[in-house]
Amino acid sequence: MESYKSSDFKNQALAALSGNWKPSVAVSLVALFIVCVIAAFAKSYSFIYLILYFGVAVPVMIGLLYSFYDLFRDRKIPEVSDLILPFQQFKRMFVCYILVYVYTFLWTLLLIVPGIIKGLSYSMTFYILRDRPELVPSQAIDESMRMMEGHKADLFILMLSFIGWAILATITVIGLIWFIPYVYTASAAFYERLKADKGTIIPIAE
Repeated sequence: MESYKSSDFKNQALAALSGNWKPSVAVSLVALFIVCVIAAFAKSYSFIYLILYFGVAVPVMIGLLYSFYDLFRDRKIPEVSDLILPFQQFKRMFVCYILVYVYTFLWTLLLIVPGIIKGLSYSMTFYILRDRPELVPSQAIDESMRMMEGHKADLFILMLSFIGWAILATITVIGLIWFIPYVYTASAAFYERLKADKGTIIPIAE
Protein backbone atom coordinates (compact mmCIF):
# COMPACT_ATOMS: atom_id res chain seq x y z
CA MET A 1 0.00 0.00 0.00
CA GLU A 2 1.36 3.40 -0.96
CA SER A 3 2.14 5.85 1.82
CA TYR A 4 -0.21 8.71 2.59
CA LYS A 5 1.70 11.82 1.52
CA SER A 6 0.28 15.19 2.51
CA SER A 7 1.62 16.72 -0.70
CA ASP A 8 -0.46 14.28 -2.77
CA PHE A 9 -3.71 15.27 -1.06
CA LYS A 10 -2.89 18.96 -1.31
CA ASN A 11 -2.06 18.65 -5.01
CA GLN A 12 -5.30 16.76 -5.62
CA ALA A 13 -7.19 19.50 -3.79
CA LEU A 14 -5.58 22.22 -5.89
CA ALA A 15 -6.40 20.28 -9.06
CA ALA A 16 -10.08 20.05 -8.03
CA LEU A 17 -10.17 23.74 -7.11
CA SER A 18 -8.51 24.83 -10.35
CA GLY A 19 -11.07 26.84 -12.29
CA ASN A 20 -13.45 26.67 -9.32
CA TRP A 21 -11.86 29.14 -6.93
CA LYS A 22 -14.46 31.89 -7.45
CA PRO A 23 -17.52 29.80 -6.49
CA SER A 24 -15.50 28.13 -3.72
CA VAL A 25 -14.52 31.48 -2.23
CA ALA A 26 -18.08 32.79 -2.59
CA VAL A 27 -19.58 29.84 -0.69
CA SER A 28 -16.91 30.10 2.02
CA LEU A 29 -17.57 33.82 2.38
CA VAL A 30 -21.30 33.28 2.90
CA ALA A 31 -20.65 30.53 5.47
CA LEU A 32 -18.13 32.66 7.37
CA PHE A 33 -20.49 35.63 7.36
CA ILE A 34 -23.26 33.51 8.89
CA VAL A 35 -20.92 32.13 11.56
CA CYS A 36 -19.54 35.60 12.38
CA VAL A 37 -23.03 37.07 12.74
CA ILE A 38 -23.97 34.25 15.12
CA ALA A 39 -20.72 34.73 17.07
CA ALA A 40 -21.78 38.33 17.75
CA PHE A 41 -24.43 36.95 20.12
CA ALA A 42 -21.89 34.99 22.18
CA LYS A 43 -21.25 37.51 24.98
CA SER A 44 -24.50 39.43 25.31
CA TYR A 45 -27.03 36.73 24.44
CA SER A 46 -25.43 33.42 25.40
CA PHE A 47 -28.66 31.38 25.29
CA ILE A 48 -29.58 32.71 21.85
CA TYR A 49 -26.02 32.07 20.73
CA LEU A 50 -26.22 28.40 21.73
CA ILE A 51 -29.46 27.95 19.84
CA LEU A 52 -28.07 29.65 16.74
CA TYR A 53 -24.75 27.84 17.01
CA PHE A 54 -26.22 24.34 17.13
CA GLY A 55 -29.26 25.16 15.02
CA VAL A 56 -27.61 27.19 12.25
CA ALA A 57 -23.80 27.50 12.42
CA VAL A 58 -23.07 23.79 12.80
CA PRO A 59 -25.31 22.70 9.88
CA VAL A 60 -23.89 25.49 7.70
CA MET A 61 -20.30 24.39 8.35
CA ILE A 62 -21.23 20.76 7.65
CA GLY A 63 -22.85 21.98 4.44
CA LEU A 64 -19.59 23.71 3.56
CA LEU A 65 -17.72 20.46 4.19
CA TYR A 66 -20.11 18.64 1.85
CA SER A 67 -19.79 21.31 -0.81
CA PHE A 68 -16.07 20.69 -1.14
CA TYR A 69 -16.49 16.94 -0.84
CA ASP A 70 -18.89 17.04 -3.79
CA LEU A 71 -16.41 19.23 -5.65
CA PHE A 72 -13.62 16.71 -5.16
CA ARG A 73 -15.67 13.56 -5.70
CA ASP A 74 -18.04 14.65 -8.46
CA ARG A 75 -16.41 17.89 -9.67
CA LYS A 76 -19.68 19.61 -8.76
CA ILE A 77 -19.23 23.39 -8.67
CA PRO A 78 -19.82 24.72 -5.12
CA GLU A 79 -23.08 26.61 -4.63
CA VAL A 80 -24.49 28.59 -1.72
CA SER A 81 -27.45 26.21 -1.70
CA ASP A 82 -25.03 23.47 -0.57
CA LEU A 83 -25.00 25.11 2.85
CA ILE A 84 -28.59 24.11 3.52
CA LEU A 85 -28.14 20.41 2.68
CA PRO A 86 -27.66 19.35 6.32
CA PHE A 87 -30.92 21.08 7.28
CA GLN A 88 -32.73 18.47 5.19
CA GLN A 89 -31.51 15.84 7.67
CA PHE A 90 -31.23 18.13 10.66
CA LYS A 91 -32.02 15.59 13.40
CA ARG A 92 -29.50 13.09 12.03
CA MET A 93 -26.75 15.70 11.70
CA PHE A 94 -27.51 17.25 15.09
CA VAL A 95 -27.38 13.91 16.91
CA CYS A 96 -24.16 12.98 15.15
CA TYR A 97 -22.49 16.29 15.99
CA ILE A 98 -23.50 16.03 19.65
CA LEU A 99 -22.20 12.46 19.89
CA VAL A 100 -18.85 13.35 18.31
CA TYR A 101 -18.55 16.45 20.49
CA VAL A 102 -19.38 14.62 23.72
CA TYR A 103 -17.13 11.63 22.98
CA THR A 104 -14.20 13.89 22.11
CA PHE A 105 -14.82 16.09 25.15
CA LEU A 106 -14.92 13.13 27.53
CA TRP A 107 -11.63 11.80 26.21
CA THR A 108 -10.12 15.28 26.48
CA LEU A 109 -11.04 15.33 30.18
CA LEU A 110 -8.56 12.51 30.68
CA LEU A 111 -5.73 14.21 28.82
CA ILE A 112 -5.38 16.49 25.82
CA VAL A 113 -3.59 13.90 23.69
CA PRO A 114 -6.32 11.20 23.98
CA GLY A 115 -8.85 13.87 23.03
CA ILE A 116 -6.88 14.76 19.89
CA ILE A 117 -6.51 11.09 18.98
CA LYS A 118 -10.23 10.47 19.37
CA GLY A 119 -11.02 13.62 17.40
CA LEU A 120 -8.95 12.21 14.54
CA SER A 121 -10.73 8.86 14.88
CA TYR A 122 -14.12 10.53 14.46
CA SER A 123 -12.99 12.91 11.70
CA MET A 124 -14.49 10.98 8.77
CA THR A 125 -17.94 10.65 10.36
CA PHE A 126 -19.72 13.36 8.37
CA TYR A 127 -18.23 12.21 5.08
CA ILE A 128 -19.58 8.74 5.84
CA LEU A 129 -23.03 10.18 6.60
CA ARG A 130 -22.91 11.91 3.22
CA ASP A 131 -21.91 8.68 1.48
CA ARG A 132 -24.18 6.39 3.46
CA PRO A 133 -27.51 8.15 4.21
CA GLU A 134 -28.97 4.89 5.54
CA LEU A 135 -26.56 4.78 8.49
CA VAL A 136 -27.45 6.13 11.91
CA PRO A 137 -24.93 8.47 13.60
CA SER A 138 -23.46 5.80 15.89
CA GLN A 139 -22.77 3.54 12.90
CA ALA A 140 -21.05 6.37 11.03
CA ILE A 141 -18.87 7.06 14.07
CA ASP A 142 -17.92 3.38 14.36
CA GLU A 143 -17.11 3.26 10.65
CA SER A 144 -14.95 6.38 10.95
CA MET A 145 -13.00 4.80 13.81
CA ARG A 146 -12.44 1.66 11.75
CA MET A 147 -11.31 3.55 8.66
CA MET A 148 -8.93 5.74 10.64
CA GLU A 149 -7.13 2.81 12.27
CA GLY A 150 -3.48 3.18 11.32
CA HIS A 151 -4.07 6.53 9.61
CA LYS A 152 -4.63 9.02 12.43
CA ALA A 153 -1.01 10.16 12.22
CA ASP A 154 -1.38 10.62 8.45
CA LEU A 155 -4.32 12.98 8.89
CA PHE A 156 -2.58 14.79 11.75
CA ILE A 157 0.48 15.40 9.55
CA LEU A 158 -1.77 16.62 6.74
CA MET A 159 -3.43 19.12 9.06
CA LEU A 160 -0.04 20.24 10.43
CA SER A 161 1.13 20.95 6.89
CA PHE A 162 -1.47 23.73 6.72
CA ILE A 163 -0.11 25.63 9.74
CA GLY A 164 1.61 28.26 7.59
CA TRP A 165 -1.57 28.82 5.61
CA ALA A 166 -3.62 28.95 8.82
CA ILE A 167 -1.40 31.62 10.37
CA LEU A 168 -1.47 33.74 7.23
CA ALA A 169 -5.24 33.32 6.85
CA THR A 170 -5.85 34.27 10.49
CA ILE A 171 -3.63 37.35 10.28
CA THR A 172 -5.30 38.63 7.14
CA VAL A 173 -8.78 37.30 8.12
CA ILE A 174 -9.96 37.56 4.52
CA GLY A 175 -7.48 34.81 3.70
CA LEU A 176 -9.81 32.34 5.43
CA ILE A 177 -12.09 32.28 2.39
CA TRP A 178 -9.22 30.74 0.39
CA PHE A 179 -7.85 28.66 3.23
CA ILE A 180 -11.11 26.83 3.98
CA PRO A 181 -11.67 25.49 0.43
CA TYR A 182 -8.07 24.26 0.32
CA VAL A 183 -8.22 22.43 3.66
CA TYR A 184 -11.71 21.01 3.17
CA THR A 185 -10.93 19.72 -0.32
CA ALA A 186 -7.66 18.14 0.83
CA SER A 187 -9.58 16.47 3.65
CA ALA A 188 -12.08 15.15 1.10
CA ALA A 189 -9.18 13.72 -0.92
CA PHE A 190 -7.93 12.00 2.23
CA TYR A 191 -11.34 10.45 2.86
CA GLU A 192 -11.64 9.18 -0.70
CA ARG A 193 -8.23 7.54 -0.41
CA LEU A 194 -9.26 5.92 2.89
CA LYS A 195 -12.48 4.68 1.35
CA ALA A 196 -10.61 3.14 -1.56
CA ASP A 197 -8.09 1.44 0.74
CA LYS A 198 -10.35 0.37 3.61
CA GLY A 199 -13.63 -0.31 1.83
CA THR A 200 -16.73 -0.76 3.96
CA ILE A 201 -17.76 -3.30 6.58
CA ILE A 202 -21.32 -2.19 7.25
CA PRO A 203 -23.38 -3.69 4.36
CA ILE A 204 -24.69 -1.19 1.84
CA ALA A 205 -28.48 -1.31 1.71
CA GLU A 206 -29.88 -2.31 -1.65
